[in-house]
Amino acid sequence: MQGGVEDMDKKKILIVEDESHMRMMLSLELETAGYEVHQAEDGQKGFQTATEVKPDLIISDILMPNMDGNQLMQKLRGSDFGKEIPFIVLTARGQMHDYFEVIEVDDFIIKPFDAEDLLARVKKVLYRAREKQSKTKSIDISAGMKKKILILENDVFLGSKLEGMLTGSGYEVYIANTIAEGVNHVLRLKPDAVILKVQLDGVGADKLMEIIKGISSLKDFSFIICGEESIEEGRPSALKAGAWGFIRKTDDKESVVKAVREALSPPTAGLSAGIS
Repeated sequence: MQGGVEDMDKKKILIVEDESHMRMMLSLELETAGYEVHQAEDGQKGFQTATEVKPDLIISDILMPNMDGNQLMQKLRGSDFGKEIPFIVLTARGQMHDYFEVIEVDDFIIKPFDAEDLLARVKKVLYRAREKQSKTKSIDISAGMKKKILILENDVFLGSKLEGMLTGSGYEVYIANTIAEGVNHVLRLKPDAVILKVQLDGVGADKLMEIIKGISSLKDFSFIICGEESIEEGRPSALKAGAWGFIRKTDDKESVVKAVREALSPPTAGLSAGIS
């Protein structure tokens, strides 16, 4: 492979141009640089070829028979396979720069083209497309990896405080102020962990966990109990019921995040083993 292409796999470029000599000149330059080149003589055939070869980049003239470059680009942008394909416009009119910015093409090349300029623009557009794809994948992966935490707490201030701590640490956080709302959130959101207070609306944490376990299809459900700083009422029975962590209302962010992290990766034996 020629040195002009950075990737191990050849990038596929589709040239859509009704002038045969221009197509040949572009093809020669791009193939010499190591790209895999496909050709089409108008927008209609260009779309068909794009459907078949799924190019990494399209270089297209604007004025063509059957389907012009604008129509081709709009059709591609409306398709599932073509909406992200970079699009470079060929034009003989340098003053069209502002127009091309409006229709959001990736770049433009003035005819007659300079080989060095052509290759530089192609390389730049492909690089930007690769960076965009990489960022999109990173975002998707991060979103998919986010753990969902449900806070079952009727103290609005405390709920907001915990939400801020956990959201800032990369968790997806939801708050429920009543038992009914909490049950609804569990069914709808399928959270990875639930933080609940020692008692909510007169119901103890152990009973709350029984209720949630009874309506949830999740087998590995993590619970964290939140209690008063100086009161651990209900803690032993809550841990026996299957809680994996305990935090105090006055705990700092580091302690809260640590408890959540440990609850999401509990030891095999469980915390209840040492409680009589």
